[in-house]
Amino acid sequence: MKKTLIIGSLAILVMFICINLFSTSEVHGQEITTAYRGQTIILSAVLNDDLGNPVPNETIYFYDETHDIYLGCAVTDENGNAKILWSIPKNYTLGPITLNATFQGDPEKNLKPSCQVFQLVLKSKTYISAIVADATLDPNDYVVAPGDEVTVNVTVVDDIGQPVGIINVSLIEEGGKIVDQEYTNENGETVLKYQLPEKISTNQIKLLIQAGPYQYYEKSECSITLYIKKIRTNMTILRVEPNTVYRNQSVTILGKLVDEEENPLINAAIYVKAGERNISLTWTNTSGFFEATFHVANS
Repeated sequence: MKKTLIIGSLAILVMFICINLFSTSEVHGQEITTAYRGQTIILSAVLNDDLGNPVPNETIYFYDETHDIYLGCAVTDENGNAKILWSIPKNYTLGPITLNATFQGDPEKNLKPSCQVFQLVLKSKTYISAIVADATLDPNDYVVAPGDEVTVNVTVVDDIGQPVGIINVSLIEEGGKIVDQEYTNENGETVLKYQLPEKISTNQIKLLIQAGPYQYYEKSECSITLYIKKIRTNMTILRVEPNTVYRNQSVTILGKLVDEEENPLINAAIYVKAGERNISLTWTNTSGFFEATFHVANS
C-alpha cells in the first residue's frame, strides 16, 4: 500500500504598527510602542510561509486581548500584507495593553495557524491652564512692580479633560532655575509663587510652567510673561479717629491709595509703623480705600 506524506508549511506572522499613518514601525514579539487614547493607528501584519514567500488571500484577525475585544480582520494582498485602522477608545485606562494578530491556518494549503502578540502602551498628553495674579488679584493684569509676589494658579488635565492629581508642576526662570515647585491636588490644581526682585534691569520676565512627566502622563509646558513697571503711588489720609489719643486707646486711620493716574490700587498692603516696628497691617479694597487700626499701649 502506498502512503502519501503530506508536508505542512509554517505560516509566519510579522507585526507592524503605524502610529502617525505615514510611517510604519515594526514590532517584534514583546517590543513596546506608545500611542494615545483617541488616536487612530494602523495595525498590520505580513504573512509568509517558512520559506519566506508571501502568502496572499488569507484572513488575518486582530484582537485586543486586554479588553477581550475583536478589532477586525483583513485579507492579505499579493505581498502577504493585511492591515486595519483602529481608533483607540478614549475611555481606555492608561498603561500597557496587549494586542494580537491571528492567522487561523488553511488546511487546503497545508498552512498551520500562527499568532503574533505585542504590547501597546497608552499614554496621555497633559494640558496646563494658568491664572496669574499679583497683589491686585486681577488675573488679566500682567503688569507687576519690583518686589511684588506673583501667584500662579495652575490646573493640569489629561487628554479627556480629567484632572491629573499628584503630578509635579514647576515654575522655571529663563535660565532654567526652578523658583517654585508643587504637586497638584486631586482636582489637578496647585499654586506656585514667584517673588520679583526689588531691583530689575529688564522690563519683562518670562517664566515657564512645566508639568510632569509622571507615570503614563507626558510632560507639558506653557509660558507666561510678566511686564515690569514701577508704579508711582499717592496716599491720602482721609480721617484719623480720634484726633486726640490717650494711652490704652485704639486709633483708626482711613485713607486711599491711587497710582499716578488716580486709579485705585487694589489689595495693596498698608503698614502703620512706630519707628522700625509694624504696629498695624491692612489692605486696600477694590476702590483703593483702607482702614488701619492700632492700639496705643499704657507705657
